[in-house]
Amino acid sequence: MSINSITISGNLTEDPKRPSRDGQSMSLVTCNLAHNIRDSRNGDSVVYFKLIKWDSKDGKNPLESLCRKGSKVVVNGSLKIWENVSQQNGNKYQNNDITVSSFEILSPRDGNGGNGRNVNGYDTSSNNHNSNNQSGSNGQGGYVEDDVPF
Repeated sequence: MSINSITISGNLTEDPKRPSRDGQSMSLVTCNLAHNIRDSRNGDSVVYFKLIKWDSKDGKNPLESLCRKGSKVVVNGSLKIWENVSQQNGNKYQNNDITVSSFEILSPRDGNGGNGRNVNGYDTSSNNHNSNNQSGSNGQGGYVEDDVPF
């Protein structure tokens, strides 16, 4: 048995977007999160994470509908770290992907103000969402519209 769980906060660096393949919209939403690290010895730095949020069974995705670039969020999910080699210059770089199981919006940037929205009712932990499964044909999520407290 392996435990892979991460809880991290940061700001979205872009609007969430829905990737497509062959002109077909996929059943997930992605965006990037910047996590600031304050270190008195080495100074401040930023670590970037790619967030992956699968749609719920009814095809809705709260990350896409509630968050915008600049939103401060706390994310819970599973972490996958992998290396890649640039085809342009041969340099290695590291990717940090988080498959989101729940999140809370601390300061939305939607112009409506407010103190944020808790959307932890979106639990996908009981479903197997392999990052290689791009079809989205299996059931993603346990979303119930009444779970959203706004």
